[in-house]
Amino acid sequence: MTNKTLEEYSEEEASRRLIPVIYLGILMIVGIIGNALVLISYPMKFSVRTHRTFITGLAIPDILVCLVIVPFEIVEMRYQYRFYNAIVCKLFRTCSHWFSMASIFVLTQLSYDTYQRICKPLKEQISIKKAKIYIGGGYIISLCLSSLSFFGSGIRIVSLDNFTVGHDCSLADEYVDTLLPVIGEGVITLMVFTCIFFLVLLYSLIGRKIFIQSKFRRQFHAKTSSESRGNKASNKIFTISKTRNTEETKRKSPESPLNRITKIAFMITVVFILSFIPHAIISLLTALKGSFLVEPGSVASLIMPILARSVMINNVVNPIIYGFMDKRFRQSCNMIWMNLVCCRSR
Repeated sequence: MTNKTLEEYSEEEASRRLIPVIYLGILMIVGIIGNALVLISYPMKFSVRTHRTFITGLAIPDILVCLVIVPFEIVEMRYQYRFYNAIVCKLFRTCSHWFSMASIFVLTQLSYDTYQRICKPLKEQISIKKAKIYIGGGYIISLCLSSLSFFGSGIRIVSLDNFTVGHDCSLADEYVDTLLPVIGEGVITLMVFTCIFFLVLLYSLIGRKIFIQSKFRRQFHAKTSSESRGNKASNKIFTISKTRNTEETKRKSPESPLNRITKIAFMITVVFILSFIPHAIISLLTALKGSFLVEPGSVASLIMPILARSVMINNVVNPIIYGFMDKRFRQSCNMIWMNLVCCRSR
């Protein structure tokens, strides 16, 4: 039996990963366009508020993932087993963790700001200046934590058969039997799950506050209705007419900005948690094992690359959430699109 060459092994694995490559390509295009619209719309079209500041701070690492990390992942999968540059590997793996962690920290800050405004409206709120400081601090802390990846990542030798070996950008061979990769992934995973716990706690308190407020409003309306039924007959027509005018106003009145912000922040958080869990499990188990979690094959090479990069969904889907849940953002995007079309037609 003739042994395959390294190029043949690499091309074979690349063909197995064709669907993950297409999937990442779609994420890259959608993420670049969406986050670019956020970075244009929110600073230029929206009033200066902490919400706008945090959304912009969230879009910066998100678009960097789509511009830098996703293309690297596509190239790395396309030339599987033929990656030789250890420094490039270390830099991109570090940046991948950095951008993802920065996005998580800013999301946590956005959620805390929402909690402050709903649950503690009478206390001093986060100012624009403080919001910028918090975002910058989150970027720096995430970089420090991600630096552990620089030392642990590198070129791993993969034995393809008795005569052929490949080079993969992953956990460096010199650290396979050490605790460094476990500590590195463990620290990052612990920090992220701490953020998740904090997010769940915040939205539990927010939900409790909203429930109490809704219950109070229902009781108030019920009491008002019972009192109105005891009035004289001459006031019934006026009361009914007034109630109907009130109902039409409620239906026509736009949703309050705080409610809209709360719903958007909650949806972003849910998507983040769901997208991060598969990535965290696979990364931690791979660090513990020190090699491929599942050996490459027709099924593993199709599914595992997608699951291992599930966290990238979080960097792409945020603008889509804004589009569905924020009418002003949709209108702003339409204006940008119309301006582009007008410029091309001139």
